[in-house]
Amino acid sequence: RISTQKVIMSYNRQHQNDPPPRRSQFQPPQPNTLHRGTVTRIEPYGAFVKLSSSPLSGLVHISQLHNTKIDNVNDVVSLDMQVWVKIMEVTVEQFEDEVSGRMKTRHKLKLSMKYVDQDT
Repeated sequence: RISTQKVIMSYNRQHQNDPPPRRSQFQPPQPNTLHRGTVTRIEPYGAFVKLSSSPLSGLVHISQLHNTKIDNVNDVVSLDMQVWVKIMEVTVEQFEDEVSGRMKTRHKLKLSMKYVDQDT
């Protein structure tokens, strides 16, 4: 009969040089790529778009909604509207969670509809 302790020790010896298992790293979308998304929130300063290909959302500032100057965001987009956006910038921020004290990562996306043909 083999004891559990001997089996664990044997496994540890065989795998002692293996790198520790890592969590899969989330890869945010790359700048200058096009993505389909849904308008989830409209504010006077722009619209928030949830990307279809990612769990992330980002802001399309009012100045980035259209090639011409617009005064009202609702003139260009509506809630739940499907749009194409270009990733202009991805910012990664590290912060400490106030409740758990753990370090967390936040991804901020700056998006544009200005340079994307919405008819494609």
